[in-house]
Amino acid sequence: MASEGEQMNCAGCGRAFFEGQPRFRVGERSFHVPCFSCAKCHKMMMEYSEIDGEAFCKDCTAEHEAEVAAANAAEDAADDAEYLDSLPICGRCGLAIEEQYLSALDKAWHPNCFICDNPACPKGRPALLGYKVANGRAFCCAECKIACD
Repeated sequence: MASEGEQMNCAGCGRAFFEGQPRFRVGERSFHVPCFSCAKCHKMMMEYSEIDGEAFCKDCTAEHEAEVAAANAAEDAADDAEYLDSLPICGRCGLAIEEQYLSALDKAWHPNCFICDNPACPKGRPALLGYKVANGRAFCCAECKIACD
């Protein structure tokens, strides 16, 4: 006779257990040895891994772990995309800015990207600390500003 709270029928076939009959237990469920099979491929097994209250064979456990890893990677990629979407975009190079940035001309800039807007700048297009503005563009000096007007 089964003790109080012990399952009296096999979760696989539904038949009763005989007294002393060996059984596999997964969570609250008991199985006859021949009825104990993988929750996914249904092959009989002697060794198993329990995942979310279900018993899986070695192959299906590996497959499940790969699926979980792929799902986690997809979730991480979505989180990364959401993070990147929240970052300001540089007004020159168009890339996301993850660290310190300059804010000028209603745009965000990587410090190394906020340079003179004159491609022929005689000063080598320096990073701008002080700058002149013309038509929404920044220049290092009046000469560059005039040259690009």
